[in-house]
Amino acid sequence: MVRAQGAENVTQKEAPRPETGDLLTVTRRCVFDRLHLWLADNLSRSDLCVDLLARQMHMSRRNFARRYKEKTCRTPAKTIEIFRLIAARRMLENSLQNIDQIACACGFGDEERMRATFQRHLAVSPRDYRGRFGRASPQDGRAQSSG
Repeated sequence: MVRAQGAENVTQKEAPRPETGDLLTVTRRCVFDRLHLWLADNLSRSDLCVDLLARQMHMSRRNFARRYKEKTCRTPAKTIEIFRLIAARRMLENSLQNIDQIACACGFGDEERMRATFQRHLAVSPRDYRGRFGRASPQDGRAQSSG
């Protein structure tokens, strides 16, 4: 995967670190760029859903979902999931928070849902991902195995 170098160089696979608030988009630049900025800043909201994104764009749910998929080649729900996954990956790589805290901060709700998303997209658990790519030394023994 290619890492984005800044706001001008956004790729379809990854984006800047979410903790900076600069997670712009995981899709091509488009009319939804402002929505993507808003989404990156609101991942932990418990009410985050397609209906809320549609309201942010002042569109009906159906029209929003149709137009969003036309422009991005991805459903709004899939985009929410991918934004959460990217944010969680960055936090696992760079923070000392335990996995459950990261799951909540990224809007997964709990560690189990985050683990299922990691397995589905990356074929690895969050703990194993942190073990391979984490730069920080987690305080929580659950976050990284000792062996």
